[in-house]
Amino acid sequence: MLLGLDIFEHLYDPWETLTKFVACLKPGGHAVLSVMNVQNITVLDGLTRGAWRYAGAGLLDVSHLRFFTMGTIQELVAGAGLQIVNQAIVFNPNLDLNRLLEAWNTLTREKFHLMNLTRDEVIQLYAHQFIVTARKSG
Repeated sequence: MLLGLDIFEHLYDPWETLTKFVACLKPGGHAVLSVMNVQNITVLDGLTRGAWRYAGAGLLDVSHLRFFTMGTIQELVAGAGLQIVNQAIVFNPNLDLNRLLEAWNTLTREKFHLMNLTRDEVIQLYAHQFIVTARKSG
């Protein structure tokens, strides 16, 4: 098993690094990766205010060289020869999943208003971190 926890954001070339690590896995072996989500609503809210402030920790950690969304995480994983078998989400801010509709959700912040969001789109916006379990093909 390969563990890649909160490292890919700090690497110059996370794609090559993951590919090299996956080469050490046997076919059918698993990797567990945790990766922060730059699509998070707090980052978007800051951008609408003209802010992109690095911090000592978190999504905009000063040592982050790369930023990912679920789509680019999927590309990272697939490019290394892995197939996602499970995905978990750490939410921040908190999200009440029971209140979400399958479609037509609205999200309002001080500087922007998003309409017609699907359930999955809202989840992507509140996801702080994705924890992905993936399997090596073969």
